[in-house]
Amino acid sequence: MYVPEINLSKEFQFETKEDQVKFKLSIFIVFIITGCATQWKHSSKNQNEMSHDIYVCQSEAYQRIPTPVISNTNSMNLNQQVVAMGGDSGAMMGMAISRTNFMNNCMYSKGYYK
Repeated sequence: MYVPEINLSKEFQFETKEDQVKFKLSIFIVFIITGCATQWKHSSKNQNEMSHDIYVCQSEAYQRIPTPVISNTNSMNLNQQVVAMGGDSGAMMGMAISRTNFMNNCMYSKGYYK
């Protein structure tokens, strides 16, 4: 069986920093969407109780891991904001992953499972 060799270093070269940011953000969005598709379950709580618990856990996650504030972003799209933060899309992804982990741990502590 023939398996072609793939050279990723050539395929993932970006002309601009903004192109690199767009690529990272698109990968991140796919990651978040697929992670959010998992439905929480609980042995004794109904949908209303689960919705409340999700809200509480999400609120706590955003309070403990806040989004950095960038001044004068009214006319900027998300990619421009990331570039204004120094182009550190990795830091934004890390922040979102930390929130997701916090959210998961919060839900597990309330007896939920996936």
